[in-house]
Amino acid sequence: MSTRKLPNNPMGGLTLVELLVAITLGAIILGGAVTLFVNNRDTYNTTNELSRLQETARYALDMMVKDIRMAGYFGCADRGDTVTLNVPVVDAGELWDINMDPGAGAIIPPIEGFEAAFPANEFMPSGFDVTVGTNGAGGEVLAGTDAITLRYIAGSMIDVAPANGTLDYQVTADAVNGASSTITADSTTGFALNQVAAIADCGGSDIFQITAAPTATTVQANALSRGYNAASSPMIAPYVGVRYYVGDNGNGPGGEVYPSLYRTIITPGALTESNQELFEGVEFMQILYGVDTSGNGIPDSYVRSGDAPLSTADPAGNWANIVSVRISIVVRTIDQYGREIDTNTYTVNDHDDVLSPRFNPVDDNRRRRVFTTTTMVRNL
Repeated sequence: MSTRKLPNNPMGGLTLVELLVAITLGAIILGGAVTLFVNNRDTYNTTNELSRLQETARYALDMMVKDIRMAGYFGCADRGDTVTLNVPVVDAGELWDINMDPGAGAIIPPIEGFEAAFPANEFMPSGFDVTVGTNGAGGEVLAGTDAITLRYIAGSMIDVAPANGTLDYQVTADAVNGASSTITADSTTGFALNQVAAIADCGGSDIFQITAAPTATTVQANALSRGYNAASSPMIAPYVGVRYYVGDNGNGPGGEVYPSLYRTIITPGALTESNQELFEGVEFMQILYGVDTSGNGIPDSYVRSGDAPLSTADPAGNWANIVSVRISIVVRTIDQYGREIDTNTYTVNDHDDVLSPRFNPVDDNRRRRVFTTTTMVRNL
């Protein structure tokens, strides 16, 4: 009986060992490709989120610095005691309120600070507190963060085709003192009924409310404390009151706090205030004030609002000695990504090694950075 041997691998296929080797090599190559893809994706997400974080910080600080540098500009008089408020005030500290203590007649400096550690700070208006409300759309103030209020009149702009360098909003006829004063200017474009505005020359300024629909060249002031002679080149301009703070925008899932930098402004055409969300991701803010106690224009110390010489027990006039402001903000990425948990506690605007503000955020997968800038107060 004969036996018949089968040919070796007549179809040219793989043996079991060869197949296992091929699968192993393929798995190694595929794993390397997946790892490379995941790492590249994480790198892209990190770069993208940190770029957005840095842009948020830059724009937020630039916006606040612009208003800080303008704070206290009330025309060429450059004296707070020459500014007269003709607009009714209900609660001390309202954005158009220039009197720190109307009953005592003290003149408010153009900067008001609110320190989170001093919730009874007298310089803040009623209703502005440090509680997180239930209506996120309102931009409720987050606990532990500082706030700053700034006031000034907007500077005039040069005409597109200037005639002998004439300024926009230059008063062209004498304005008399008293109630319902008519102010005539070369242009009143942009002014609106009930808007808060100001007229100023080198003798002082009046803050007023526009009580009639403006014409092309006139606005009606509710009152002026004195007359303004056109020969003294007075100007009219919008009055600016703005307050910056960190609030909850209410967009967090499941009640999670989503912080943003907000500002409160005077509602155009009304004696009310409205909140505007500016930059999402600004999570914490601490502000220090450089106080010049020697009169040489150089800050002798940086203190918090509520600390001497800016404590509520000290004269309100000490706020007029502020020559610089140092702002620090903590900015976080909008989205969570990666596998690294942020368990850091951040020191923000440390100035005395004792009362150092500490910020311990929720331990999550977001990245955070602290940004600090110091700016001069030009108009005090």
